[in-house]
Amino acid sequence: MPSAYRGITQPPRFLNMNSQFPIQFRPKWFLVGAAFRGLASAARAEENKTSEAAAAYSALLKRADSRPTDVPEATWHQPMATELEQFALKFAGQPEAAEARRDRLQQLQDAARKDPTLKPAFLAASTAVWKDAQVDPDERANARRIQLLLEYNDSVPVGELLDLWKEFPGSESVATDLANEVTETVDADLRHKMLLALRDTPGASEKRRTFASKILSGEVKPLSVRVGQPLQLQFKAVDGRDVDVQKLRGKVVLIDFWATWCGPCIEEMPQIKKLYEENHDKGFEIVGISFDQQKPRLEGYLKKEGITWPQYFDGKASGNGIGKDFAIRVLPTLALVDKAGLLRFVNAQHDFADKVKQLLAQ
Repeated sequence: MPSAYRGITQPPRFLNMNSQFPIQFRPKWFLVGAAFRGLASAARAEENKTSEAAAAYSALLKRADSRPTDVPEATWHQPMATELEQFALKFAGQPEAAEARRDRLQQLQDAARKDPTLKPAFLAASTAVWKDAQVDPDERANARRIQLLLEYNDSVPVGELLDLWKEFPGSESVATDLANEVTETVDADLRHKMLLALRDTPGASEKRRTFASKILSGEVKPLSVRVGQPLQLQFKAVDGRDVDVQKLRGKVVLIDFWATWCGPCIEEMPQIKKLYEENHDKGFEIVGISFDQQKPRLEGYLKKEGITWPQYFDGKASGNGIGKDFAIRVLPTLALVDKAGLLRFVNAQHDFADKVKQLLAQ
């Protein structure tokens, strides 16, 4: 299965949703009189540098995404990592420099994935950042975090994440992973530990504290909390059909949280379609929850790909109503409901075909 986007937002630059994609406000300068001419000149120079950094970084990202088909991925990632390092040095102090440093490590990690002989170079580079007390704590935490992602094949044990949180309390990178795990972990004890860590750790953002508090209080119930319970899900599909999962009792239902802009979602769609075609007559149904913003784009994709199962759409992307109700943070997310209408599996990307067949046989 392709790696899932971590977190939900607008289409990312890379297949990585850890980035928060903040709206950055650039300063406006209100300068009066000759006494401020020197300040005005400095301000213009800084703004020019900022504009230059943004333009250069945009061009660099486009180049990173334009690997020639005849160039192996591992070979491509290494020089890109070097370019990102050089960019970060040239534009030190600009917001793009911090992004470039993170993306450099990501490129080295990607190279190590494709060629294991490059793993020592990645580990050396990421360890240098992780252990450097002069580096921003969140960059240090992220460096260790992507080491763990490589070591554990993108599924870092909760215990390791909690240890990293203790080492770098308040790190947004680690907080994002913990929040994602909260919504996918069905082990109640582990989920409770993560929620307490997010709520009670000094330095945690108010956003994370609120997130944890709402789940601990029961105000928000992620899918992971609902396993073994009847799944209540009703809506009017984009094509006008009325959908009520509880009225599909007697059938196995796959709930697919996805978007047309989500690369891994599109990559796995052929497998989902094949599973539907092979098992629909045996009592298998699919319900899609689209996080798209543009209805014509969604409808065009459904028509082109011959996808006939009903789709929820409200055009709110990360503010998707059903997604918020179920605290969906990762795309794609697959959930399976059994013939009795009970939610049985969350994060069913792993061996979901076998899980479907298992439930159909019951």
